[in-house]
Order: sequence, then C-alpha cells, then structure tokens
Amino acid sequence: MILGDTHGDWGPMNKLLNKKRPDIVLQCGDFGFWKRMDDAAAARAGARRPRWPGRPEYGEHKIKTVLYPKMPDGCKLYWCDGNHEDHESLDARTTDEFWPNVFYMPRGTIKEIAGLKIMFVGGAESLDKESRKLGIDWFPQEVISMADYAEFPPAQKVDIVISHTCPLEFGMRDGFGKENDCSRSALSSVLEYYQPSRWFFGHWHDTTRGQYFNPEWNVQCVWQAMSMTGCTGWWQWLKD
Repeated sequence: MILGDTHGDWGPMNKLLNKKRPDIVLQCGDFGFWKRMDDAAAARAGARRPRWPGRPEYGEHKIKTVLYPKMPDGCKLYWCDGNHEDHESLDARTTDEFWPNVFYMPRGTIKEIAGLKIMFVGGAESLDKESRKLGIDWFPQEVISMADYAEFPPAQKVDIVISHTCPLEFGMRDGFGKENDCSRSALSSVLEYYQPSRWFFGHWHDTTRGQYFNPEWNVQCVWQAMSMTGCTGWWQWLKD
C-alpha cells in the first residue's frame, strides 16, 4: 500500500491498515514526527505547535486522540521525511524504528522490499515557513541539500522512488509546492541517475498522475501524486 501525507493523524491511518491488512506500507512524507518538549522548555520557546508539552513521545497534533501509529500483525511501514517533521530529532536519532514495525528511511536509502528495489528521498521546502518558528516547527534541514545528495548510493536502476516532493520534470505547479524548490532539482538528478519505473510522492495534497519519458536518460517513469489523510486519493495499492 502507498500512503500520502498523514501529518500525525494516525487514527484514520491505523483504522485503514487494520481494515485493509497490507503487508507493506510505503508512506510519502509529512508523516507527523515531532518530539515532545517538557513544560519548561515549551514555555521558554513559546511553543504553539507542534512541540507541545504533555505529549507521550512523538506526534504532530495535540488534539488527536490516537498518539502513535500501530501496525496490524505482519505489517511493516516505511516512511520518508517531509518538510513538516522534527528534523532536529531525526538528526539526533539512535534508531530508525521509532515504533514497532514503523521504519524511517533516511534520504537516499535504497531497500529491497517484496522483490522491488525502492529508493526513499524525503525533503521539501515549506511554503508556510514564515509563519513558523525556527527550531520549534520549522527546520532548515527540511530541504534536500548537496551534502545529502553526496551521500546517495552510486547511480543504479531502481524500480520505485518514494519521495515527498517531486522532480521538476513532473510539472506540478499549484499553491502546495514551489517550482524552484531546490529539493525538486535534486530529485531531477534522482530521476536521471536512478531511472525509476514508478514514482510516488506527497506534499502537494493532490492526485495528479502522469508519465515521463526521456530517451536521452533512458527513463520511462509512471508517476503519482498522493493526497493527504482523509481525502480522496490518500492511499492506493501498488498494483493500481
């Protein structure tokens, strides 16, 4: 199963996974990962969102009653980071498995899953960063940097890319993304050098799909934008 942005709204996600019972879930960023602040630290920071005090551990939305993702028996979830994550806590992590069978996939990870070679590339620029607070709910590490790209594996053919935003070549233009986001330029290089056959991404809260063909790069890729939790097109089976 492919999932779009969940933004920490894990109640509908947990309900969906328990109903549909996938064995593997690939999630396209803005998963909703935020580390708890204690009361004193929150007061000093003037935290409004999302590092509220009183959280049990991680999660974006204070008002949500479901506080963590819970996988059905036999199900594993793999997620890449979006722009709306706690990147400081991700950088300081000591594990990629924050909850049982829920695995963070760092940028550039290539993993064989169900016989497919899948590349995960999180990151994107926040359009709303001016309304957010540095180190609280916005982090400059949100974009794919040259340092990130330098650590990617050698160029090779992959079957699928799971990312948050998308390459410039996919032509996405609307109020949920920026055409000149440097992360998109990095993903254009991923498109050229890793030659995926399929590509899924979130970020845009859209359900546009298309095909990209470039004989010079030897790339023929079917791509799909995924919507956000609760909206039409926020999940689909890979075979679809």
